[in-house]
Amino acid sequence: MMCAGELSTAAQYRCPICIVVFNDACLSLIGIKQQARQLPKAGVEWPAPDFAMVAKGFGVRGFRVNDLDSYRDALRDVLSSGEPGLIDVAVDPTGYPAQSQALRG
Repeated sequence: MMCAGELSTAAQYRCPICIVVFNDACLSLIGIKQQARQLPKAGVEWPAPDFAMVAKGFGVRGFRVNDLDSYRDALRDVLSSGEPGLIDVAVDPTGYPAQSQALRG
């Protein structure tokens, strides 16, 4: 959400880049920190935004994917186009707390 300006610049200059958004519909790291402090989750979850549609609004190729085959197809499309593209990957955040604990101790 904080990179819309960069997306606009990529569209304006037709930069041949591929942007991959791991869309978990929340601010996971903040939520994990809230839980670690035994605070209620507040302001960190929302309905999953459609970043592919946001990209299309800027005139950038946009794909929303939910599985590996769709991701591969979208990646091939973007990389072969020579134009900017964005792939919005749906991610399940439920494993983040355990992953964070394993990485950070």
